[in-house]
Amino acid sequence: MSLLQRQPALTAVLPFAMGMSIATIKIAHVVGWLCLLTLMLISVIGYCLSWQKRFLLASSLAWLFVGFLILRQARQPLPGDEISYFADLPVLVTLEGTICRPVDHQGDKWSAVVSVDSVWIREHRYEASGYCCLKGYDPAVFIDYGDRIVARGFLRSPNEARNPGEFNYRKYLAVEKIHSILTVSSRHDLIVLSRHHGSRLILWGVIPVRKFIIGFIDHEIGGQPGALLKGLLIGAREDLDDYIKNAFAKVGVIHVLAVSGLHVGFIAALLWGFAGFVRLRDPWRTLLVLLGLVFYAHLTGLKPAVVRSVIMAAIVLCAPLLQRKSQILNSLGIAALIILTLNPLQLFEPGFQLSFLAVAGIALFSKRIMDLLQPHFIRWREKGKGIFLSIVTLAVVSTAAQLATLPLTAHYFNRVPLYAMIANLIVIPVVSLIVTLGFSTLIVGALWHSAGAVLANLVWL
Repeated sequence: MSLLQRQPALTAVLPFAMGMSIATIKIAHVVGWLCLLTLMLISVIGYCLSWQKRFLLASSLAWLFVGFLILRQARQPLPGDEISYFADLPVLVTLEGTICRPVDHQGDKWSAVVSVDSVWIREHRYEASGYCCLKGYDPAVFIDYGDRIVARGFLRSPNEARNPGEFNYRKYLAVEKIHSILTVSSRHDLIVLSRHHGSRLILWGVIPVRKFIIGFIDHEIGGQPGALLKGLLIGAREDLDDYIKNAFAKVGVIHVLAVSGLHVGFIAALLWGFAGFVRLRDPWRTLLVLLGLVFYAHLTGLKPAVVRSVIMAAIVLCAPLLQRKSQILNSLGIAALIILTLNPLQLFEPGFQLSFLAVAGIALFSKRIMDLLQPHFIRWREKGKGIFLSIVTLAVVSTAAQLATLPLTAHYFNRVPLYAMIANLIVIPVVSLIVTLGFSTLIVGALWHSAGAVLANLVWL
C-alpha cells in the first residue's frame, strides 16, 4: 500500500490495465458508466473528508472501470463504410486515398499504409474510411508519404494464426487499426494524383532525415552490417535477414534490436550537451531536448518502447522545473497510461508488455540486489577496481530485467535462454558502442561526408 501511495501513477495504471484485460465480461455500457460515476463520487467524498483508504480503494476501482470502458470502445464494431468490408471479393478493387505513414522498402518489395476515402468496384464508387495496407513487388514504383494515390488490386483480409503459437498477422495489424491488404501487381495499377499532403513535420523533417540516414548507411556500410545498424539506430529492420534476428533471439538478446531507452538517452545527452555548449538556459534547454526527442520518436515510427522512453525522459527533464522529484515507477505508470489511452490494444502486444516489464524489473529488483552487494562495491571502489564494478552493475541491471520478463519470454517465444545474462554482458556494451559511433557517424557525415565515411568504416568493423 505504501508503494502505491508513493507512486500515484501505479495506483491508476494497474487497475486501468486490469479493467482492459477483463473487458470481455458482458456488462452493459450503462452499468459500466454508472459504476464509474458512483466510484468517482465516492473518491471525491473520501478525498474531501480525508478518508485515505476509502479514497484509494474507490479511485483504484474507478480507474478499473475507465480501462474497461476504453477498451470496450476500442472494440466497437467498425463503421459501415470501413474499407475492410469490401475485402475478399472475387473482383479487382480500386481505392483512392493518401499515404499516411512512411513507406517501407525491403529489396524489391514495398509496403505503405493508405488512409482510404473512396473505393470503386465494377465502376461503382462508394464512400469508404479506415486504413489499408498497400503492398507491391515492383521496385520501379515510386511513392512516398503524403502522396494521394489510386491503386487497383485484390483486397484481402490479413491472415490469422493457423496453428497454436503461430504469428497472428491479423491481430498485429489490428493494433495499428489496419484490417485489410491491397496487393498491387504492377506499376500500371498505381497512379499518384498529387503529392505533399499530411504533416509538415513528417514531410519536411522526418522523411528527409530518415532518407539521409538510410541512404548514407546503405552507401557507406551496406549489406547486413548496414541493415543491422539501420535497425539499431532508427528501427528500420526491413533488410535484416531472418537468420540474424533468430540468432539474437536464441541467445536472449533480441531486445537490443528494439529502439528504446538507450537510444533516447543518447539523443537526450547529445542535445543537452549542445544546449550547454551554446549556453542555453532552462526552460529553453529543456524545451530543445524535448523537441528533439519528439522528432526522434517520429523518426523511429512512434514505437511503444520509444514513446515510453520519451515520456519518461520528459518527466525527468520537467520535474526540476516544477520543483518535483521524478521516480522511475511513477514515470513508467504515466507513460503506460498515455500510450494505452491513445491505443488500448497495445496492452496485448508482446513488445509493449516486455518493454514495460523490463523497466519495472530494473526499478524493483536492481536496487535491492545492489544494496546487498554494497559492501563489496565499497571494497572494490577502494581497491580501484572500477571496471569490475561496472561489469557487476551491468550484470545486476541485466539480471533484474531478465527476471521480470522471464515468464513472458517463455510464454511468447517458448524458450528460456539460460546464457542470456552472460550474453547481455557482452552484447549490451558492444551495442552501446555501436549506437554511439553510429549516431556520431551520421552527424559527422551530414556536416562533412568524407569524415563520416571514415567513421563508417569503424562502425562496420
